[in-house]
Amino acid sequence: MPWLASGYVRAMTLAPRLRPLLQIAALLPFWAAGAALAAALHLPVPGPVLGLGLLLAALQLGLVRPAWFEEGASWLIRHMLLFFVPAAVGVVAYPALLGGEGLRILAVVAVSTVAVMVATGAAAEAVARRRSARR
Repeated sequence: MPWLASGYVRAMTLAPRLRPLLQIAALLPFWAAGAALAAALHLPVPGPVLGLGLLLAALQLGLVRPAWFEEGASWLIRHMLLFFVPAAVGVVAYPALLGGEGLRILAVVAVSTVAVMVATGAAAEAVARRRSARR
């Protein structure tokens, strides 16, 4: 039965390719729950941010494991730039939408970028110190 063996091999090589997609799909309930929570409680926090908080809580409580999301999250991070393309195209195609607020928006983007870089660096250093202290 060579056709059965080749089909099995093909299915086994497809499984690792589907894993990141399934892991990304596993993140969607957290996003949806956060969006529903923000809408139901009329919170000023965006739903996806609440969803990340719910994911963090689930990770801390041991309800989910980081390994369940690692490959999918890595794929999303590797391709993050693609998610900014529609916004950039919108700014280029409709510059009048920025109007007089263009410089303010640019300043906010610049300051927030620097803040994120500083916070990320500080967090990475803290994690590195913790790991080296454990060894």
